[in-house]
Amino acid sequence: MDIKYINLAHQAGLGVGKPEEIRLVGDDIAGENWHFTVGDNLASHVGDICWFGPLKGIQHLLFHTPLVHLFVFGSECYHDWYRCL
Repeated sequence: MDIKYINLAHQAGLGVGKPEEIRLVGDDIAGENWHFTVGDNLASHVGDICWFGPLKGIQHLLFHTPLVHLFVFGSECYHDWYRCL
């Protein structure tokens, strides 16, 4: 309830903001496993280089300046245009 918009929505009756008041319904799926895996692709390799590799020293330049829009544009090109063809 420390997050203002969740608290406001809870008080306005738009949902439940207190986890202890959330009622779970349906079957217990705790043991469910569909064996999905996440593979590596070009974007994940670039991310690894930027976060953990040789470009780690310039993370601030890459992610806290307008240069970040290049990553967003690249992601949009791949996910919205290339993958949808």
